[in-house]
Amino acid sequence: MTRNAEIEIDRIETYDPHAHPLDYLFQDPDYRAQDEARLAAWQRDEWHFLGIRARALIKIPYGANPECWITAELMSPGLWGIESDSGENYFRQVYQEEREILIAMLASLKTSDITQHQCSALAQQGVTVIRFKSRMGEPRSVYSHTVHGNVIAIVDHDGGGSVTNDVDNVIDDLTHQGFDLSKYRIIYRDTRGIWDQLLIDRTGHFAGFSSINERDLTAALARLTRY
Repeated sequence: MTRNAEIEIDRIETYDPHAHPLDYLFQDPDYRAQDEARLAAWQRDEWHFLGIRARALIKIPYGANPECWITAELMSPGLWGIESDSGENYFRQVYQEEREILIAMLASLKTSDITQHQCSALAQQGVTVIRFKSRMGEPRSVYSHTVHGNVIAIVDHDGGGSVTNDVDNVIDDLTHQGFDLSKYRIIYRDTRGIWDQLLIDRTGHFAGFSSINERDLTAALARLTRY
């Protein structure tokens, strides 16, 4: 009997040691009392920052023994800087989006041509680089954007691919339109209607997601200016 590979996907919550309340608190004097209370609660360990990722446990049949598998893990990039008291509903929403990203990652491997490339430096260490070239074109996202001071706000219109999965191309679009992304911050509303932040590194490339967790643009902008 032929056995098939199996994939199990679950949610992983990881403590985020890089986020800190002072990254965004005490930027607006009108919120000082609330910010002091929020910081004090963090210092009392009443809440912390975390990241949420989707994890795929890949089980590949090995040999004739039905109990014998080769296992490997693949993780989604994750959304980081999430406040631990944001609520289970938000955690589930983030996980579902991370799960979609992970499934797309797995699908890109399944529909790829595989070639082996021997790098001379790595060959001495017995390392072979495997390159994947997709045979399927990824659908582009359908989105619009507006500019609010130094913030670019992107809205995903849920057509074709998602902005989340198309993020590198979206960043390239903005660059080609003449935006110097070192001078802008970028937020996006996903297909669930939630605003979060796209992080850009010093070279102008996508560097990850950061939680804002607001449904209203005005609230998202207000929170972002406090970072």
